[in-house]
Amino acid sequence: MHNAPSVTYPVGRSRFAGWLLLAAWTAGVVALTGWTAQVRPSAAPLALAWSVVLLAGAVAARAWVSTTAGVLAWEGQTWRWTVGERVLQAHPEVVLDLQRVLLLRLGTPGGAAWLWLEKRKAPARWDDLRRAVYSRAKPEGLPGAQSPGATR
Repeated sequence: MHNAPSVTYPVGRSRFAGWLLLAAWTAGVVALTGWTAQVRPSAAPLALAWSVVLLAGAVAARAWVSTTAGVLAWEGQTWRWTVGERVLQAHPEVVLDLQRVLLLRLGTPGGAAWLWLEKRKAPARWDDLRRAVYSRAKPEGLPGAQSPGATR
């Protein structure tokens, strides 16, 4: 079996993630509106509930707008995450695969990051990226160890 080809892939603000956040926030607004119509709460709980929903929307919008842009690269043996001038070793883990969109948890020496990757960013390199995130680096054998198929 061959290693996955080297690939670099641009990462930035994801339209899909934006729509997902908007849909979740809209569901919260609809649920709160339904609750208000059925229960008719007093002013204090109603104000608190709307404050929470509006704050959640603001936090989600800020998180989406301030998404870190960078380049994720597979070099045949290691992953590299480049943001501006910073280059970090990385270990991506696929969390969600929707064929045209990937959600990766990217482990780096500085912690973890969540990246939404979309095929539309670089369609020509999408298949190479998918092969790379699902491939395993060739394990190095222990000194003196025999392969399972070896005869004595």
